[in-house]
Amino acid sequence: MQRYALHDAALTQLDRVISAGVAHVLHHYQPPAEDREGQIAVGLLAIAEGMLLRHRDDAEIIRHSLGFYDALYAQFRAEQLLAAQQLHLPGHADGRGPTSNIDFLRSLLDADARQNAG
Repeated sequence: MQRYALHDAALTQLDRVISAGVAHVLHHYQPPAEDREGQIAVGLLAIAEGMLLRHRDDAEIIRHSLGFYDALYAQFRAEQLLAAQQLHLPGHADGRGPTSNIDFLRSLLDADARQNAG
């Protein structure tokens, strides 16, 4: 991140997840419940190991795995936009389950993409 002068809080958070995963694998780090990035890392490792079981070719493993990292980035970016704009999720009062929250977060990401595109 520093090498390429990337200043993106969502990428930084994703970097912490990957670092926690490396620490888990190489140093047997067991993230406590309050270590959100560590907990996400352990879950992501389970998915990564499943990809290794399903696909034998490195290119296939990478191709099928990229969507998970993109999804995590989108989640982290949406959370940061929510906090930066001091907004709150609408909740589930409308009976639509998570749909209202997802629609709201998508609108934040879409507005952010439009702002950064132009």
